[in-house]
Amino acid sequence: MVLSLSGLAIDLHASFEPTGATLTRLNDGLYVNGVWQDGTPLIDAENLPGTIYAISLQEFGVIVKDTPDAGLRMEEMLVCHTPTELVAMSDSTKGDLITYRGNEYRIFKVHHRFEGDFHRAILRLEHANTNAI
Repeated sequence: MVLSLSGLAIDLHASFEPTGATLTRLNDGLYVNGVWQDGTPLIDAENLPGTIYAISLQEFGVIVKDTPDAGLRMEEMLVCHTPTELVAMSDSTKGDLITYRGNEYRIFKVHHRFEGDFHRAILRLEHANTNAI
């Protein structure tokens, strides 16, 4: 048995202090008469355990280096560590949507960390709630 302190820390933090975030995942959409229609919710507003925090300058620098033409802004990105499997956006899917503190974030990148059996995701702001404090 391999003990992973990082996975244990995320589980422990999530058990005492939920993120307050919700996860929404849609079924695949399709084109109808040339107009894209989103799929129906597969997972709708499921509470997301784990931790969410602001992206660091170092982490942001790595992402910008990997995707220089993506028009990224540091203040629009967060990092999420969760035991829940997440789906990132790609050419074939919009990816999961996380609602956190009134704003909607799309999963930009995700990496499964096997040593702790958790997922580390980069969230990108999709829709801001201008009334959120």
